[in-house]
Amino acid sequence: MDGNDWDQKYGEHEQFWSGRPNPALTAEVEDLTPGRALDVGCGEGADAIWLATHGWSVTGLDVSGLALARAAQAAEAQHLAITWVRSSIADYSSPEAHDLVSLLYPALPVQVPVESVLHCVAPGGTLLVVGHAHVSRGHGHAHEEFLEVGQIADQLGEDWIIDAYEQRPRIDPPKGAEHVLDVVLRARRAN
Repeated sequence: MDGNDWDQKYGEHEQFWSGRPNPALTAEVEDLTPGRALDVGCGEGADAIWLATHGWSVTGLDVSGLALARAAQAAEAQHLAITWVRSSIADYSSPEAHDLVSLLYPALPVQVPVESVLHCVAPGGTLLVVGHAHVSRGHGHAHEEFLEVGQIADQLGEDWIIDAYEQRPRIDPPKGAEHVLDVVLRARRAN
């Protein structure tokens, strides 16, 4: 799916996501010292906004211009300064690396080089990836089209310290959610 596909998907709903930060994010980063954060696939911005309200300097990255417009409007309503970038992670370029790079339930095509994600993490920084366990389909496409958490974990070399890589019950899933188990990867780039 490209940005136009996602714009169409977002355009089908006045609000596509819940507007609340993901509980997996809040649980995993509450003990981190705020710094520069990159929210990959930020959608309508709930996670980026939560990070900003907790002291992080945030960049929200998404391929959907419509989602980013909604995110910017929500952030402005709270008087938050967040940088919004319309780009895929494969095309993203930043002048500096980030202390936190989060990908929650990413819809990254398998063609995306994992290194394009990993190079965004600063030395000493944290990579957080959360995905659904045992998924056969995602976002209306075959699951095989998207990178899995394990494919990202497999690319971590000796310069990474894995703090968590496990399957867990999903924290506070929406009522009636079919996905109740997550795979969580939290890793730090060595200094």
